Amino acid sequence: MKDPLKGLPTFLREIAETTKAEIAWRLMETFGGTKLYIPKVIDKDHELSKALGFENAQSLIKNFGGIVEDIPNGAALRSKKIAIHEMEGSTKKIARELGVTERWVRMVKNPTLDERQEKLFD
Repeated sequence: MKDPLKGLPTFLREIAETTKAEIAWRLMETFGGTKLYIPKVIDKDHELSKALGFENAQSLIKNFGGIVEDIPNGAALRSKKIAIHEMEGSTKKIARELGVTERWVRMVKNPTLDERQEKLFD
């Protein structure tokens, strides 16, 4: 079974394990790349309520209220190189799904030094 929390940065993984994975993913999607203050009390008009839904926001502040945290933007999770390493199936299938060439998939999965090229460092 695939781990739904795989790749989540530490703080977001902690949120997912304490509350719901959906909350962690939504935080990254909505507030990624910013510093976020999680207040101890919110109302239905607060940005967290609007982004997560009031009940999910309440769950978040119950467990993490009063802290300020940098919310990662998840750029590494969107990396095609990471996806290539994690995907199973033929080179052709992976290339088609990611919109890259089969050659590039092979190069990423099996990096080797091309002997025809000079070494930059000895």
